[in-house]
Amino acid sequence: MLGAALRAAGRTDEALAVWEAEISRDPSDRELYVDVAELYRQTGRPAAGLAWLERVLAAEPDHPKAGPAAFALRHAVDGGTAHLLALGDHLRAHPDHGYAAQLLDELCQDEPWLGHVHPASEASVNVLHQMLANPDTARDHEIELLSSNLEAPSTRLAVRMGFPRSRIDYQSVAAPDPREPQYQVDVLLWEFGGAEGLDARPAVAPPSPEAAERVRQVAALSWAAPGAAYDHAVRLADLSAEDLLAVCVHPPLPREGDQGAYLLGRQPEMWVRAVQTFACLGLAHHRTDEPWEGSRRRDLLLDLLFGPEDWTNEAAGFALLATAWVDPAVREDVGLRLADRMIAVSKAWQQRDATILASLCRLVLACPWMDPTFLAVAAKLLTAVVEFDARTPDDDELRRSEMTAAMDARQAGSPAAAPAPQGDGGSGRKPRSLLARLRGRRS
Repeated sequence: MLGAALRAAGRTDEALAVWEAEISRDPSDRELYVDVAELYRQTGRPAAGLAWLERVLAAEPDHPKAGPAAFALRHAVDGGTAHLLALGDHLRAHPDHGYAAQLLDELCQDEPWLGHVHPASEASVNVLHQMLANPDTARDHEIELLSSNLEAPSTRLAVRMGFPRSRIDYQSVAAPDPREPQYQVDVLLWEFGGAEGLDARPAVAPPSPEAAERVRQVAALSWAAPGAAYDHAVRLADLSAEDLLAVCVHPPLPREGDQGAYLLGRQPEMWVRAVQTFACLGLAHHRTDEPWEGSRRRDLLLDLLFGPEDWTNEAAGFALLATAWVDPAVREDVGLRLADRMIAVSKAWQQRDATILASLCRLVLACPWMDPTFLAVAAKLLTAVVEFDARTPDDDELRRSEMTAAMDARQAGSPAAAPAPQGDGGSGRKPRSLLARLRGRRS
């Protein structure tokens, strides 16, 4: 009790001294070994804490707290996701070990995809946030956005959820064309119409009201770990694949309540992404009696993963990842598919915006069973994307001013509605060589 009081007062070294002295006096209290180890972890000294846990595990290999704590301390020492996955596997083998569930939740909660929906980064979403934050902009206002290059089609779902009378127009498509699937697929959620093929519309009819309401009740923005998200989505297992696909492009409004009101009024894109994520997790539960290879659930998720660039690629990727976290037999297949998609999108990112790339990198990094070469590429790509997105805002300010001028000109009926090309389809960004960036980092 004295050690706990000292710990609560922030006097951690004194707490450790008291507890270690008590263990010397009475080595039988194995719970206290765990407390000592965890306090070392919490004070940034996980390697020192591991020795205490090893003493417990040598005497009691199945200790319900020491085993999970050892995974947490090894994660603190090594980083990555290997020990998180091992902790998840431990929890599935020992569902009665509540401390394992507590630690896994703690370690995953702040990590995109491990503990919550990955955020979006499209320009339209940023503008949406600005408009929603303006108290003078009512939800029933007519909003018109003009963007130089085509974005992920799902951004329209988010903008229209925030402002039902909104309209988004795009002026061009930067190469390589994001509307083209990576491979031939049987399921397409979007079709592109209009004179230039820039008007993205759902390619499937809306889901049944019952299915939409079921997904509405089950969808969540966060979870304890990928395996927990998979388990939570089992309530969607009896919905038809057609309904689950349809809800991805016809999302219901958020649930009533404070969180739903906040999402609708401040971050509707996060709700859209949550709905898509759980619709895809529902697909992961479709016909689970079929062997994974050649199953309909696998085929559907791969069609979405490799389809036109969109948030649904990410949602399907996470559903595949969550399946792999609970089923070691599919891990190799899932990891290779995610890496394949990541590499293809990274090649597009060399020439234009590819806003799903960071998300795909994090999905690959959550596959620690993969060859270290893939993990190293994913880590370097993620670093490169984060650094690029953190660049000086001068180019963005120029782009915003050009878009504003283009919108003003179009509203005035002037034929000069488009900004001058800048060497990349008017995106305001210079082409960059990813391989050159990676070589520069290695050297």
